[in-house]
Amino acid sequence: MTEYGYNLLGRLSEIFAPAGCEDAVISAIEAEIGAYCDELRRDRAGNLIALIKAEKPCGKLLFATNADEVGFMITDTDDDGRLYITPLGPIETDTLSGRQVYVGNSEKTSLAVACAKPIHEQSGDERSKPTAWDKLYIQTGVKKGGEQSIKAGDFGTFRGNFGEIGHNIKGKALDTRADCAILCEMIKRIREENIPHENDLYFAFTVRGKLNRSGAVNAARGIAADMAVVLEYAPCADISEIPGQFVCARLGGGAVLPLADMKTIFAGDDTAALIGEAETRGIKYQIKGVVTGAGDAAYYQRDGGSGTVALAMPCRYPNTASCVINKEDYDSVLALSLALVK
Repeated sequence: MTEYGYNLLGRLSEIFAPAGCEDAVISAIEAEIGAYCDELRRDRAGNLIALIKAEKPCGKLLFATNADEVGFMITDTDDDGRLYITPLGPIETDTLSGRQVYVGNSEKTSLAVACAKPIHEQSGDERSKPTAWDKLYIQTGVKKGGEQSIKAGDFGTFRGNFGEIGHNIKGKALDTRADCAILCEMIKRIREENIPHENDLYFAFTVRGKLNRSGAVNAARGIAADMAVVLEYAPCADISEIPGQFVCARLGGGAVLPLADMKTIFAGDDTAALIGEAETRGIKYQIKGVVTGAGDAAYYQRDGGSGTVALAMPCRYPNTASCVINKEDYDSVLALSLALVK
């Protein structure tokens, strides 16, 4: 992993940008890649769309990923400084309770703590069940009767903790921001290394991926690429006692190539070509062992009419404050993505 990639990923990971409040991360990416693009725009959904033109384009090749992260929305406040919340995306209350969080919006955030009934005060029945969302609240430290700067309609997400742990990296939002960093690094290298390409290259950083994937729908329709390469994450279950045949992906096993998800069957010839590129170039890869979830790929197939393949980053503890990815896996996804450009 290059120093540039690591530092960029650290900056992107720390940005406050839960689903529906992505302006800060979109602006950061916009500033990062603007000098390398022939065109750079935001569409009506708020997605960031970049274009590097070919001299004599044969078609449109799209690389797409989500830019947001899981979080929550403030729904109400009270005089004791409590904020009541509802989830944005696949976030569990047990990953929030007792955690430091940031609350606010794209312009201003405040540090707070997610709170629930203390475990030593819970009944046996309460301990055996996940905390209900209506029993979880955010404490900002505002005194009773004090003015609360956070309002209903504001957002929240985990406080970041980006850093290295051996050959791995941990931090919030790595399940999306690692792929954002890869696309940024691709754009930079294509320009600086003058990498040849026969297609117009589109790059989509989409919004609300953790919520309803409406960003992907708009990008698919607006670009209508001939081929879409969707970058996503593959959850790892490789440190528990789950039998091997049920392990989706392994950390350090290389780029993950899904054959299908719950909404998409990836084109056989295109996926076979992807495997061929990896083997020819000596890029480490693994086949996604279990058909799980449903990413953005279905929307590029259905709404954009694009041939579609997926590349996934192995990730432990996605949608938490401490996602974990592997540096070599990052390099594998980047290398295979660049191979598709050529």
